[in-house]
Amino acid sequence: YGQLGDGSTVNRVTPVQVGTESDWTVVETSGFHSCGLRGTGSLWCWGGNNFGQLGDGTTIARNTPVQVGVETDWVQVSSVGNHTCARRSNLTVWCWGSNGNGQLGIGNTTQQNSPMQVGTETDWLDIGGGLRHTCGVRALGFSRIWCWGTNANSELGDGTTTQRTTPVQIGTENGWLSISPGNFHTCAHQVDGTISCWGNNAFGQLGDGTLTNRGTPNQVGTDTDWTEVDSGSNHTCARRTDNTAWCWGLNFFGEVGDGTGVDRNVPTKLNNATNWSGISAADLHSCGFRADGTAWCWGDNSKGSVGDGSEVQRNAPLVVGQPAKWSTATACFRNTCVVGLDASLWCTGSNAEG
Repeated sequence: YGQLGDGSTVNRVTPVQVGTESDWTVVETSGFHSCGLRGTGSLWCWGGNNFGQLGDGTTIARNTPVQVGVETDWVQVSSVGNHTCARRSNLTVWCWGSNGNGQLGIGNTTQQNSPMQVGTETDWLDIGGGLRHTCGVRALGFSRIWCWGTNANSELGDGTTTQRTTPVQIGTENGWLSISPGNFHTCAHQVDGTISCWGNNAFGQLGDGTLTNRGTPNQVGTDTDWTEVDSGSNHTCARRTDNTAWCWGLNFFGEVGDGTGVDRNVPTKLNNATNWSGISAADLHSCGFRADGTAWCWGDNSKGSVGDGSEVQRNAPLVVGQPAKWSTATACFRNTCVVGLDASLWCTGSNAEG
């Protein structure tokens, strides 16, 4: 589908530049399509579009970035599965693409090929898309969580397995800073430095030391120094205030990054590095970047998603491409995209699957 955005459908085993622009600020990849924000505040998407997930009013696949509408006030985008959600500077949330499970939050299950506003609220602080569900944080009640979409694994966290086509508030707890839905589970980070997860726990991806599914938010351990959490397909990664990185859950492809292939049901430290600046958990691999400008990936590498020039599986972090070049990294399914220190955009991995 051209989800790497380089004008081709050729898989890449090392990062290839997307266009020649040098004003990219954020990139999100879902595996089959990708989206990014530029310094102008404009939003661009590319790759698979069979559900309208590119938001350009068509269902035509694009192998180079195409602008979503004409608005220039986008501040956040999340593209996972076959739908996309984004937030604007007026704190409204908009979603488009696949909607078979109500993941767009617009009260029906009809797919949309252009942005549709989720409700009328103007207090959204964060937005995150999972495989077939979506969650956000609203200022109402001092930062409470709202979720919608499929709920077969209790990934919405409302204590039920009932599908929702409009946002439903999750509990009464407040103080949430960010939300990260995965495929069948969800994790979130609170202002007190704790993280909580809920939903499917078949591989220990909730990090609570069990394999028990949870229908409501369940705190991961007792630590209060977490700064970031990201949910993948069946694993989770997070970062702490000392800039160490930790992962847990499914580890069959080495996606936990601890040098083994053993599943972990509690947070497991990656290595001794203390300069991690960001972390991203994908379907079968993970990536992160460090304060020195290096990007690192590990896990499944069958399509070159680790970006080391091979298709050899890696069970520990391996540096991606040129050292000291990157400012952020995001991973999903079998591809990875990174933004350079010069605000250029580069992607690697699968470019032809759907």
